[in-house]
Formats: sequence, structure tokens, C-alpha cells
Amino acid sequence: TLIQHAHIRTHRIRSHSRPHIRACLYTHKCHPATSMLAFHSMNHEFELHPQPFDSDAYEEAMELPIKELGKCKELEGGLVKLYTRRAGYSGVSFAVENCSSQYIEFTLDCSESRNVMSHRGQLRASQLIPPSQTKVLHHLMPEHSFEQWSWSTRYAVTFLDDH
Repeated sequence: TLIQHAHIRTHRIRSHSRPHIRACLYTHKCHPATSMLAFHSMNHEFELHPQPFDSDAYEEAMELPIKELGKCKELEGGLVKLYTRRAGYSGVSFAVENCSSQYIEFTLDCSESRNVMSHRGQLRASQLIPPSQTKVLHHLMPEHSFEQWSWSTRYAVTFLDDH
């Protein structure tokens, strides 16, 4: 599903047999659900401690489903990968992976789409992407749910020498 508002809570779990295990619990604000984390152990006690917001864990939670479950299109001779993950009639998400050794500036323009909105607030997004990293460019969804909608993309890549 598309992620419009999300909260990730990271907890540090301490047990006597394993000093630190990290668990990320994800809850989706638009579709509230109860999450349960179960530990099955014999003769081991666990402690759960809330941790401050982890922006890296949040970013990875946004990228991972798009990369793992989306379609990949290689661009620029395989130096850039554009991942597209459809969420049925609910929307579509786009992430870009920089496979080059240089920083890139990637622009994804969806301004010719009809009846859509982006989590970014505008349909044209530019993102500086370091080497070997992935960034989410858009989560597109229908602006008016019960009306027809379509999406269109154009992209531009600039390889940057100075960084």
C-alpha cells in the first residue's frame, strides 16, 4: 500500500543471551492496526526500551518495498535504476537507485499526470542521490478517489563531478 503518513518506532531489546536486538515496528496512520511483536523463549527475560526516531530506518522502510516488490528499469546504461511499485488502484511509488560512483541529480516529472497528487506536494521532484544509494521520488495517489486518474513520467539525470 502507499505510505501517506507513517510512524516508525525503533526499540532496543535486551535479553541475557543476546545483548542487543533492534526491532522496527511500523504503523500506518491512514489504516490503523494493532501490531504485535512476539518473543518465544525458554528461561530468558526481555526488556523493551523506546528509542528516538531513526531517520535511516524510516528511509529504508520507505525504499525497501518499492525496490523489492516493484519493477526495475535500468537507465543510463545501468548506472541508474528506476523502480516503480503499483498499489492497485490506490497509487504508484517511484524510487531511484544510483549505481554509479558519482553523485547524481535525478528529476522525475509527473506533471502530465491526471487527477494525481504526490506526497511531496508537487508533481516534479529533483533529488540529489549519493553513489550506491536509493531515494524515493514520489508516492502518487488519486487526488479525487472516485474519478479516473493516470500517471505519466519523464526523467532527467545529471552526473555531478564535484561532491
